[in-house]
Amino acid sequence: MLDIAYAKLGFHLKELSEAGLVTSEQLGRHVIYRAVYPQMDALLNYLTENCCQGACCEVNPPPHLAADRPTLRDTP
Repeated sequence: MLDIAYAKLGFHLKELSEAGLVTSEQLGRHVIYRAVYPQMDALLNYLTENCCQGACCEVNPPPHLAADRPTLRDTP
């Protein structure tokens, strides 16, 4: 349904699991992933409140934008 390679999907789900944003449960040959909504809500709230206040949030912005746009390095 997602039209994404299993290996790629598995990689991203593993990363989300390690970040605490999803849980996983082995069910026979299958792994069931579930969202951890309180963690996701906390992340979204943090990003909304602290990450660039709506401006472009590039890690390494082009030099002509670096002076007037905050970067991830500028966040506490």
